[in-house]
Amino acid sequence: MIRAAVFRQPVAASINAGVQKFKDYKDGVFDTSGAIIGACKVGANHWVTIVGWGVDSSSKKKYWKLKNSWGTSWGVLGYMSIVRTGDGAGECGVQNEIYYALD
Repeated sequence: MIRAAVFRQPVAASINAGVQKFKDYKDGVFDTSGAIIGACKVGANHWVTIVGWGVDSSSKKKYWKLKNSWGTSWGVLGYMSIVRTGDGAGECGVQNEIYYALD
């Protein structure tokens, strides 16, 4: 459902951006699965825009491509690749609450 919406347009998504690991993101596919310290919680405290999706060529991880409002010095020129799960809330709750326009 989310991929179908993102295929047509950018989608607003709530996310938990409160952990330091999220704030320090520089590149790669962001994935805290298995992390003991710094793992994201599901509770939302920030909004991002999902602008696409893909599969990382080296790790083979599926990801959402996010645009953040923190400027081009954060992430990869203001963007993040965050691991995409098939269902549930997703990494940092990114799949938990989304908004997009209907035709």
